[in-house]
Amino acid sequence: MVYYAKEEVRNLTGLTDLELDDSQLEEIILNAEHQVNLETSKLGGWGPSDPEYSLIQTATKFYAAALCYETFPDDKIQNFGEKAERFRNEAAKIARSFRSPIVRSSSYEQIAEQS
Repeated sequence: MVYYAKEEVRNLTGLTDLELDDSQLEEIILNAEHQVNLETSKLGGWGPSDPEYSLIQTATKFYAAALCYETFPDDKIQNFGEKAERFRNEAAKIARSFRSPIVRSSSYEQIAEQS
């Protein structure tokens, strides 16, 4: 399932099909969707019936925009690195809001001492 359409990502980034062709953009959007699913721990994906779907769409759009900008070398197009970082940070902030509040520990020593 694609959370966001190519045209919407193009509108956000301002990149045309001359700079980034449709097949590249489709792959970027699928990678962004996968990233959101991983970060939100919802590997089966999100659907329109999920109450948070609009936020998931926004996070996916931001990750896709970051990935689009990251396809270009920094010296080729000025400020793309900065834009990519901003979009990635915003997407991560949204995705973090869906993470479980459970604290995970790789050390069981404290648990054993309390017993």
